[in-house]
Amino acid sequence: MLPSCHGMMQDRNESLFYRILLENFAEMASIVYDPTVGWACLNFHKLYRSPRGMYFSSEDAGQMVGTPLPES
Repeated sequence: MLPSCHGMMQDRNESLFYRILLENFAEMASIVYDPTVGWACLNFHKLYRSPRGMYFSSEDAGQMVGTPLPES
């Protein structure tokens, strides 16, 4: 897969990339931003239910006991 043109421009001259993007946002937005990501951003409030997961802080370091994986 070849790198995208906008990615190459952003790497070569970031100031120019953002200037062109801001001056031509309506034309460039569909190229720069994936439509699926845009939809997800606009509809996140409908999809979000509640926070899930495990959260650890630096104070937890060394406090977790490893569980051996079952043998297959």
